[in-house]
Amino acid sequence: MIGARFIGLEFAAGARKRGIAVTVFESGDRVLARAVSVETSRYLAAAHRVMGTELQLGEGPVALEGHEGAVRAVVDTGGGRHPADLVLVGIGVRPRDDLARGCGLAVEDGIIVDEQLRTSDPAIFAVGDCARFPSEFGGPLHRLESVQNATEQARHVARTTLGAESAPYMRSCPGSGASRARSPSRSRASPGRATTP
Repeated sequence: MIGARFIGLEFAAGARKRGIAVTVFESGDRVLARAVSVETSRYLAAAHRVMGTELQLGEGPVALEGHEGAVRAVVDTGGGRHPADLVLVGIGVRPRDDLARGCGLAVEDGIIVDEQLRTSDPAIFAVGDCARFPSEFGGPLHRLESVQNATEQARHVARTTLGAESAPYMRSCPGSGASRARSPSRSRASPGRATTP
């Protein structure tokens, strides 16, 4: 598995439950670095290791070796060769903001939104992986590539457009140690069951 993000860790957990050997390569120094706190990242890495997943943090693939159209090994940045029957790549996304840019909306690594998820045009909202939103702790805007975040944002926008929501939508920045939405009417999403073994 190339990439220790949601899809990569979900795949790894599912494969390990079926008894399949899994090695996860992550060029960063921790799992889910853009989505969760350092403490949560450590917890999830430990849980995956207990399941038997081999985590290669700080190691990225430099080559895939194959024979007759089938992958046979991953070569990492340290020169290590890891036999493989299958390689899955889950390294995140770059937001496609061409349409928003063409409409004159503010964009920078995603569509810039305010605390209500409104774009620079107050009649247009943006949610999901493409939306860069403020953190409750200040600092730079951030995007969160997560199904839970996208569905929470969509619910917030629905309530806002219906006049039932006035509290800002805010989630903490990755690494802050907290991740929550501040609306009293919002129910808490359950912890990422897909990535928790």
